[in-house]
Amino acid sequence: MNQSIMHIYAPCLKKTGFYYDESNQQYGKDMLCYTLQQKYGTGHYWLYPYEDLFCISIKDFHYNSDFYMEYPRNNALNISHFQSVESEELNPYRSLSCSCIYSRVDDSSTFKALIHKNVPIQSTGIEIMPAYYQTYLKEHYHDTYSDPRIAFSNIENITNIPELTVVFKQIQNFKGEGLSAKLYYSGKVAEVISIIIEKNSALNLEEPKKKVHISVKDSECLDAVSAYIDDHYNIDIHLDMLSRIACMGSTKLKLAFKQTYNCTISEYILKKRIAKAEDLLANTDDSIQHIAKLVGYKHPINFTKTFSKVTGYLPRDYRKVMSSVM
Repeated sequence: MNQSIMHIYAPCLKKTGFYYDESNQQYGKDMLCYTLQQKYGTGHYWLYPYEDLFCISIKDFHYNSDFYMEYPRNNALNISHFQSVESEELNPYRSLSCSCIYSRVDDSSTFKALIHKNVPIQSTGIEIMPAYYQTYLKEHYHDTYSDPRIAFSNIENITNIPELTVVFKQIQNFKGEGLSAKLYYSGKVAEVISIIIEKNSALNLEEPKKKVHISVKDSECLDAVSAYIDDHYNIDIHLDMLSRIACMGSTKLKLAFKQTYNCTISEYILKKRIAKAEDLLANTDDSIQHIAKLVGYKHPINFTKTFSKVTGYLPRDYRKVMSSVM
């Protein structure tokens, strides 16, 4: 077992209900498997740690009840593709949804998240350590080196990157071992960083985005806005109403809201609607037409199209998947 990275992962996995399962070699003998204890749920968490440079992860598990997790961040660059998920990062707040790419630049603070019950966490990810992006890259590409943290930060809110989706599906299907695995995974990490840097350059995002100053009072007003949306996401919400609640002009509100919640107001409303729809599909026998109306869609066909685009499932198919794991 690679101790240089696993001394970070092993305690976190144990704390979240997993145990090392040497018997599971679904992804080859070099991919370490951790299995979720039955009292918490079912499924597995596979890891391929490479020295102190990076770690590949493949997740396929679900908890039987809502699970709050908390563990130290490690200053890594994170990039993942989720095939299935229903959870929220809490520090700062960000709701995760299916069929999306998520990137995160860690600091030394604490990672906090709420994982919702009975919804599978299915994802493929890469965690790139400081020894790779600060030392290895600088030593090997000193003439063209630029800190990739800038590019990762700039694409945090871009969740649709088809080139990365392809790479993660390739990683998920790979089952090589030994030298083959070392070469393959090293190449994929470099490919992912290359795509992110290229995407950042293409979007002309080399400089960090300008931020607005958010005072304590502004923060309290934004909390009031998000609380209002949480209670009224199933009706038409107008920007002028939110501006009055926030005591801000519409331009400042939109900028401050995105800066605080890492998504636009429209995206926040959409996530709330889809999250409620997922809950109703999984835990009730209500018709799809009725669920569509409950979450704010006057026409079921619009609900079906939106739900499918966000989650990757038609509502009826999502209900079948959820019934099979409950």
